[in-house]
Amino acid sequence: NLFVEGGDIYAYSEANDAIDSNGTIEICGGRIFACGSDSPEQGIDVDVESLYSISGGSVMAVGGTIGSIPCLPKNRETSQAVYAMGGMELLRGKYVAITNSDGKIIAACRLPRNMQNVGLLFSSPELQVGGEYMLFVTDSLLDAAKMGNTLYVDGTVSGIPHFAWKQGGIISVVNTDGSLNNIN
Repeated sequence: NLFVEGGDIYAYSEANDAIDSNGTIEICGGRIFACGSDSPEQGIDVDVESLYSISGGSVMAVGGTIGSIPCLPKNRETSQAVYAMGGMELLRGKYVAITNSDGKIIAACRLPRNMQNVGLLFSSPELQVGGEYMLFVTDSLLDAAKMGNTLYVDGTVSGIPHFAWKQGGIISVVNTDGSLNNIN
């Protein structure tokens, strides 16, 4: 079982899941960046999604996926909004940035390696049900503040968003066909 209530965690794996539990995962605080290797190794993995919850903190997890999307925190204790999508191709050195509708960076990470068919999971107190957000994959960030090993906040991003969405449920999932599925 894994319980995270604070601190900064950078989990990186060359050939496996970055964070993996065969029991429960409860995240209620802290800042986490988890980078798993290629499919099927995920950023965050738990054997049973109903034993995984996010109720606080900031989480950015990238890695391969077993299906078309990353492992989702489907425990009823999940009370903080979560965004997930799969099927992305990401290149080393690029930034993945989540912004609000005004283009302000909520969180961004710099990718440590090339990755195919990537699943991304993001959660933050700033991600709110009913809010509108954008995901960018870009070469640079403008005036962003570095937080920890590879996480960034504040600042802005220029260019065209990779995807824009309205957070319609506690969990919003972009399917590989581009459709949005909201889970309450």
